[in-house]
Parts: sequence; structure tokens; C-alpha cells
Amino acid sequence: MATEAAGKRAFEVLRPLCVQVMKAPTLEAARALDNALVSLPSMHPALMEYVTLPLRLILRQGPRCSAGLTECTLQCLSHVIRLVDVLQNWELFHELLSYACMMLDDKMRAEAGYSVLTDEHTLAATELAEWLCLKAIPNARRKLYSRLTELGHCISVLLGVAQGPRPRDVRRTAVLALVALSGANPQLLMDWVGVAAEPRLPEVCTWMGAGSASCSVFASFLPGISQVLANVVTSSDALGQVALLTWARLLIISVNAEEVVAGEEATPTEGPTTQLDTTPDPDAKSLMVSRSGAWLSDTDAKLSLLVHRATSLVSHSGWRVRRAAVLWAYSLVVHCHRSLLKCVPLLLEVIVTLTMDEYKQVAEQAEKAMCTVSELFAREGGINLTFILEERLFGLASVLPRLMRQHDDARKQANLQLLAGFLRLLGPRVYQLTCSHSHLSHITLALVETLQLDTADQRILECSTVPASPAMLDTWSVPLRFHHFRSEAVEKTIYSVCRAAGAQGALSVVVDHLLDTLRASALYRKELCIVLSHVLLGAVESKELPGVVRTLVIEIIEPVYWQQQAQDLQTPPLTSGGGGSVLLSCLLLHVMSVCVQVMGKTFEPHLQEVIYPVMEKLGESVACVSHSALHTLTLVCRSCGYSSIHTLISTNADYLISRVGIHLRHLPQHPEVLRVLHAIISYGESTILPLIRDCMDEVFLLLDIQHCSESIWPLLHTLACRLAQWELISPSLLPASTTAEEAGEEGKRVGTETGEEEKPSAEEIKEFFLEYHKKNAMMEEGNEETLEEEGEEKVPSEDLSMNEEPTDDQPKLSVAHHTAVDILQRCSHHLATPSLSLKMVVLGSLQECLWVLQGQQQALLPEVHKVWPAFLLRLADEDPLVGGRALDVLLVMTRVCGDFLRRRVVQGVWPSLVRQLETLAKTSAQSDKLNRQTSAYKLQRKLLQNVGVLCEQLNIVTTDAELLLMACVPYLSNTQPEELQQACRDSLGYLARREPDCVWLFLSQLLSECSPPPHPSLKPYHFPRCSVSSHFASNVKSILPLTM
Repeated sequence: MATEAAGKRAFEVLRPLCVQVMKAPTLEAARALDNALVSLPSMHPALMEYVTLPLRLILRQGPRCSAGLTECTLQCLSHVIRLVDVLQNWELFHELLSYACMMLDDKMRAEAGYSVLTDEHTLAATELAEWLCLKAIPNARRKLYSRLTELGHCISVLLGVAQGPRPRDVRRTAVLALVALSGANPQLLMDWVGVAAEPRLPEVCTWMGAGSASCSVFASFLPGISQVLANVVTSSDALGQVALLTWARLLIISVNAEEVVAGEEATPTEGPTTQLDTTPDPDAKSLMVSRSGAWLSDTDAKLSLLVHRATSLVSHSGWRVRRAAVLWAYSLVVHCHRSLLKCVPLLLEVIVTLTMDEYKQVAEQAEKAMCTVSELFAREGGINLTFILEERLFGLASVLPRLMRQHDDARKQANLQLLAGFLRLLGPRVYQLTCSHSHLSHITLALVETLQLDTADQRILECSTVPASPAMLDTWSVPLRFHHFRSEAVEKTIYSVCRAAGAQGALSVVVDHLLDTLRASALYRKELCIVLSHVLLGAVESKELPGVVRTLVIEIIEPVYWQQQAQDLQTPPLTSGGGGSVLLSCLLLHVMSVCVQVMGKTFEPHLQEVIYPVMEKLGESVACVSHSALHTLTLVCRSCGYSSIHTLISTNADYLISRVGIHLRHLPQHPEVLRVLHAIISYGESTILPLIRDCMDEVFLLLDIQHCSESIWPLLHTLACRLAQWELISPSLLPASTTAEEAGEEGKRVGTETGEEEKPSAEEIKEFFLEYHKKNAMMEEGNEETLEEEGEEKVPSEDLSMNEEPTDDQPKLSVAHHTAVDILQRCSHHLATPSLSLKMVVLGSLQECLWVLQGQQQALLPEVHKVWPAFLLRLADEDPLVGGRALDVLLVMTRVCGDFLRRRVVQGVWPSLVRQLETLAKTSAQSDKLNRQTSAYKLQRKLLQNVGVLCEQLNIVTTDAELLLMACVPYLSNTQPEELQQACRDSLGYLARREPDCVWLFLSQLLSECSPPPHPSLKPYHFPRCSVSSHFASNVKSILPLTM
């Protein structure tokens, strides 16, 4: 009764609207009817007949109706069909579907006189076709299936819309109309591809195969359907999921093996007897295919090409598309594993690949699908799944290098995921596969060729070891650049394959095979090291691990591998010659660190063989190798219970230093021993110094006898630096620089403080000047004799030797001080070397030894006296780099030796320093042409910055200060670069505090105006007018307050 009442109310609402449409078929009347239809929950079939009558009459008017009215009419019909439960009227179904297909067919529409359809008009026609197919009773669809020409026309126009240049919703509706035409509910499909419901595999499988017996007629149109939908799948991100599952549905109902009749003469399957006449038309029989075994085999071969194209979806960026690919492959395998024999391996590859997907939803769905397929094959017994997986694994390993060279990173990752999936699914069978030489060779070759490193034109830019922090060591990894890929995801997938081979394969067989390949050829040694590392990481729980690690450690420290870098790096380290060998060294150290990591505490027995080679790499000058070795030793300390690398060195010092001492006696055959000693010194503490004293005596003897200074002096420089650190001496050379502005502020402050006191009287000033002239007269008479006597008292005898026994007054030198003296004694002999790099190293060693001995004047001053002549030549060296470094050493000398060097500096350094400043001032005055990045300009700036510091440290008197003032004054000109002006102001600030009168006198002559006298009792003095005073005014005025 409620249904009848609702029908009556609906009739009362729709009757006047239908009458209005019948009388005046306008757009407004059609829209009013459409709005009323939208609000209805359902509709009785009789009412549907009543409502569709005026709408059908509008459509029969053809092109005479406006496009808007036709579109609104199609929408009204779609709403009417959607409101009924089933559509039983064949004539209505056939008429409306034919009209919708005619509107979607460009050729038929043009012949009928219609204009070009808009996207909205096309959407209305496709929605009408979808709802007609969905609501029609099965018998109506079967009768349509019996009319192959009409069915083919309907399928072709829907496929044309699906792949045409239409909006996404139009194309999706056309694909869903195909689903409805096959007798399936498209709403379930939309739920699966969206987020409305998680697909359940049994439900999907049932939906895919529903009604396959009555839909076998679709096999006649399978080529066109497959080609179009395959194109849509591989070219459209928007329709990929819907088109893929629709294709699977149409494939299954077309080639389901249970419905295929074996034999060439098989007749097509006809539907069951119904009330409607579903007998095929006589002309249509010639269009129907005979689904025989031959047809099925031919279809399988052709479909395999399209299926192979669709497998590219495993690398699609959208995870829902990849999940749809799982449902597609699973459904086809379950329903067509007996008919599509050539497609089944490809479909299994899709499922296997996606079991390794990064998204949990995709991987879990693929896991369930693989389990179901395995159970199905095991239950039926017709297909050996393990055999298929092994065969595909072997084939993939054979072609993997080619695939890695041809595809993009996404497809490369998919191929590697497939390989990892095969190994994972095969499980225990991997052990037998790795025992097969053929399989193992193919897999190994595929991995090493895939991991081919790009070392072309690779330059090593780091030539010295930078101190590595603990955080840096924890995250340290060898910098790798691969030739075939750049993606980190691809790299991680390859590593997972290697670990799977180590975890599930025969570990000893795999490692022995890799080592045999390593020995056989040097072509893939770096790549084999990478594979070895991750094979070991995967075999952490293997019982064969201790024996394998023992073999591996002994093998990789063989000189043929370990010393490869020393042979290749005979060229300078900034060239590209050593790139490959540097990487090999880093990767060998990485293998060693992995051995430590997997063995843990049980690795300690191997330290006796390992620590010396690793310390050799730790002493390398290339930072990449040194950091790799440091990372390895850090892991050794953590795994074996050592608190630090120094503790590791001290604990194993007995055989480590013994081996160093033996190899030092045969240095040409063992040049790596210097790097080992360098590492011991660099990472040891002061307690190691007595232990290596005998080794250092051997080094000093080698330096004196064999003159192999190029290799020994870097070691001595490192030792000198460590001695300075162990003596807790700060390496800062200069005090904090004081700018002219700061000095000016200080001068003002001092002046303010003194202004508060009582100023001296004129008589006191007179007495001061009389006393001043008297002292000058005395100095002019006997200055030279006095200075010579003082110098003779201060200069020690040339024959003084540090090997003499110390007296009671002279403190006994420590091992560190004795070592510093030994280094200083050899500096004077090697400062004259023609090698620029060696000069810099010797000067650096000299500087550090001065810091070490600064508190031992009895040992320091004789050595400074010996080295002074050679050092003086380096101060005047033609190379600005050497001159600048020598100036740094001079600053340290004057600081630690004090008055001992005053006379030497004034007589030997001052003249050349003044000449340099005067000569360079002329060049730097041309600021616009000056290159400020040259070594000469940097030396000039350093001289100006430090000349004031030298005067302050040496207590330079007025006469000697005048020379420097004359050399520095030109740099106060505003024609000089601003950096040089600032450096000059800083240095004159030092001089102004030391000799204020001299500075005031010189600077006052540069000003045009009269300078105020320093005391009211003094009369102003007018200096001669300077022609260039305007150039100096600003800088002079900033310095003069410091002289008051």
C-alpha cells in the first residue's frame, strides 16, 4: 500500500510536467521535469513508460531540437532508468541504446544532421548507455548479444569515447558502460579503485568471472577491446585502474578455458532458451569466432604482447594503480591459467614484483594473491609454480644488465623488485640454486654489472684528512656514483637482493664464487666488494659465517688488492688517475667493517692480521680512504670493547710497533710503513711516544742517510703538530688584532684618564728633553760596542750540542722535547730544498717545534741560532707562499725567543721587509688593475698586518721604527685598496702605542692644517704643506689620537 501511495504521489507530481513537455517541448520544461526526477527515490515501471513517452518524442524530432534540449532530455532519461529496478521493455531498451550509440558515433551523427557534440552532451549519452545496460534484464542483454553488428557498434563507439580527447569523467563513464554491457556492476569496480572499500580477492574473482557463459560473444571483439584498453591503461593516469580491471573482466569472459570448446570445428556457445528470441542473426554467424584450441593459442600469443606492455604499471607512481595491477593479474591467473599459458608467467611477475612494494596496502594484497595462486596450482597440480619462478629468475638474471641500461629508474626498480621477489618466494630453493654454478654465475654477473660504478673523469679533491666527529663517523658511507642509475630506491633494492642471496643461499659457496671472480679479473672488483658486503649483512645468523669471515679477511688484505691504490697514486692526488683505486680501497675497508659488524666480539682474534693494514689506510692523505679506515677502526672499538682508537693502538702496540720497526729497515720494499706510523702518531696519545721512540730514531737515520725527505717530512710535520698538542700548547700565532677604530677608542679613553690628572709644567718638559738628548748622545758614541758585547754574551757557542749530558742547573729534557730538538736539527738542512711543498712542510714543522720548546730556552736558543741562516733565505724567497709561511714562523720565533732575535731581525729582516713594502706599494696603488686573489697581494696584506706585531714583540726602538714608518705611510693613501689601508692602520696603531712621538711626527707632516701640540706650553708648529695631504687625511686623523 505504501508503494502504491508513493507511486500515486509521484504521478501527481510528474503528470503536469510531462503534459507541459508534450505540449511545449522546451528546455525550461525539460529542466523542470529533470529537477522533479532527481528528488524521487524510485519509480514504478508503468510510470517509467508514461514519463519516457514525451522524452522519446523529443528525441525522434532529431536535429530540429536544440542541443541544450537534447542534452537535458538525455539526462532526464538517465534519471528515469536509474530510478527503476529493472528495465524489462526490450523496445525501449533497444531504442534508447541505439540513439545513445548514434549520438556517440561521429559519422552517424553527421549523417543525421546533428552538430558537433559538447563534452556535456557526450557525458549525458554515455551515462544513458551505462544505465540502460545496467538496468536491462539479462534476456535483453542476451538478445543484444545475438545481434553482433549492433553489439559491435555499441562496443566500438564506447571504446572510441574511452580513448578519445574527452574529459576524464566522460571517458570513465564510457569504460563503465562497457562493464555494464558485459553484465557486471560497475559500482563495485569504482569502490575497489577508490577508497570506499578494500578489495577482497574472492569477491573480485567472483565479479570478474560472473556471466562468462552468456558473454562469450565478446570474444569476437576481443582484439579491438584489448588494444584500446591496453592503450588507455598505459597512457592515462586517470583511467588506468578502471580500464585495467575492465580489460580483465572482458578478457576473462572471452577466453575462460572452461567455456572454450576444444577442436577446430567447435560451434559457438548459445545462451539458454528465454522468452526473448536470442537466436543469432544469420548474417551475424559469419562474424562470430570459433573459440577452438587453435584460436585460443593464437589469442594467447597476441595477448602476451599487450600483457607485457601492461606490466609496466608495476612501476607506476600511484599506489592505487599498482594495487589494481595486483587485482588484474590475480584475476587473470585464477580464471585463465589454463587458456593463457604464455601470459601466466608475465602475470605472475606482476604479482611477485608488487610483493616487494613500498606501500603496505599493495604489498599485502600481492602477498594474499600469491598465496591464493600457490594454493590453486598445488590443488590442481597442472602447473609447477616453483619451476616457473626458477625459470623466470634465470631469464631475468640473464637480461637484467640490458634492462638496467635501457629503462628509466622506476622501471629498473621494478625489475629489481621482481628479482628480490623471486628470491623471497623461492625461500629454501635458493640454497640449491646457489649451488648451481650456472644460476650463481648469472645472478652474480647481473648484480655486478648492475652495480657498475661510474669512475670516468673522477677527481679526488680531498687531499688531507679532516678530523671526523663521532656523528660523522656514525653516518659515514663510501661516496658512490653508479653508471646505470641514480635513484636511492634502486640502490636499496639491489642491496636487498644481495642480502637475500646471503640469507637464503649457500653462504660459503656464494662467497667462494665471488672471491674467485675477484681474483680472476680486476674489471669488477669494486662492484664485487659491494656485493660481498651486503651478502655478509644478510647472513648474520648463518652458522658458516665465522669460517667465511676468516677466509674473506685473509683474502682482501692481500697486497694485490690492498696495495692497488699505492701503485695507482704515483700521480699527484688532484688528478683523475687514482679515482678507481681510491674507491677500491674504500670498498675493501667497507667489507672489513661489515666483517667486524657481523662478527662482533668474536672478531678480536683477527686483529693481529687486520690492524696493521687498516692503520696503513688510516694514514692515507686522501680523506675518503682515511675516513673509511677511521670508520672501520671505530666499529672495531665498539665491537671488541675498546674505549677509543688510542686504547686499541696501545693494547696492540707490541706486534704493531714491532712490524713497523722491521719494515722501516726495508723502506723501499715497504713504503706503507710511514703511513702506519703516521696513523699511530695522529690517533695515539702522549703515552705512545716512548714506545715509538726507537722507530723515530730509525726515521731520523733514514732521513740523514737516504735523503728520502719527500716521504718522511710529512710524517715529521704530523709528529711536531702532535707534540704541540700533547704539550698542551696553544697553536695561536698572533694576539687578537686591534683595529684602528678600536685603537682610537682606546687612545681617547687613555687621554680622558690622563686629562683628569695634573699636566706637567713647562720646566718638567724642558728637563725631559735635556735628558732625552743626553741619552741620544751617549748611544751614538758607544751603541755598536755595547750591542756587540751583549750579542756575544747572548749567542751560544756554535759547537754546543744537545747530545751533551745536562748539568745540574739545566733541566733534563723529556722525550717530547728531545724529539722536537731532533726535528729542529734537520730543519736547517732541508729548508733549502727546491720543492715548494717540502719547503712548506719543513716550515710548518719548524713552527710547531718552536711551540714545543718555548719553555726550554737552553735547548731552544742554540737550535734557533743554527737554523737562522737558512730560515732567513726563506723569508726572502721568490715564492709568495713560502714568504708568507716564513713570516708566520718568524712571528712564533720572536714570541718564544724574545730579545734573543731583536738584533738579528733588525739587521737581517728589516731592510728586506722595507724594500718589499715600498716596491709593492707602487703596484697596489693601481686598485682598478689589482688582482686581489694573487699570492703576492696576500703576502703584501700579511706583511702589513704583522709588522706592528713584530715591533711590539721585539721592543723595537725609535730608530728602527722609523724605517717601518717610512715603508707603511704610503699605504695610508686612499688610492690603496681598503684591505691594505686597514692593515696599515692596525700596524701603526701598535707603533703608536710603542713610539707615539715618532708616529706623531711622521703623520703630522702629511696634514695640511696645523696639528695641535701635545701640551699647552708648547707652541704650534707649522709643517711644510704636503701636496698629497688630501689622500692621507682620513687615515692620519684616525691614528693621531693614539699618539696623545
